[in-house]
Amino acid sequence: MKIQQSKQMDKFLGTHTLPKFKQEEIENLNRPITSDKIESVIKNLPTNKSPGPDGFPGEFYQTFKAEIIPILLKLFQKNRKGRKTSRLIL
Repeated sequence: MKIQQSKQMDKFLGTHTLPKFKQEEIENLNRPITSDKIESVIKNLPTNKSPGPDGFPGEFYQTFKAEIIPILLKLFQKNRKGRKTSRLIL
């Protein structure tokens, strides 16, 4: 089943001209996420809207950012480990 899906995906991608990342863009995407960046994003969240499927509004993240930032940073670092954007480029 996975082989068939992979062939279908390859066929689909072969019919489209996909943009290529420049080296500078690849390096930018591969840059580690920092706690400062997470804090900046949290600071700029709209307070009355939920940024994701958890249903928590931006105000929640802003109120508990001291507790949330280390958790998100660890999560992003763990998720990123062993993955590079350049591997995702066809």
